[in-house]
Amino acid sequence: MKYICTVLALLALTGAARATPQDQAVLRHYAVMAHAMYTDSLTTARALGRCL
Repeated sequence: MKYICTVLALLALTGAARATPQDQAVLRHYAVMAHAMYTDSLTTARALGRCL
């Protein structure tokens, strides 16, 4: 999952170089969301690991 988020973020940043300011904001938003989902998944996995 970490690598998928990294690839998505890199694609978003690459596309942002050619995008309008509004498009850049949208791409940045999706990159932040992808990172947040990874972080949340990692936190959940660690918590479950401690419970088991």
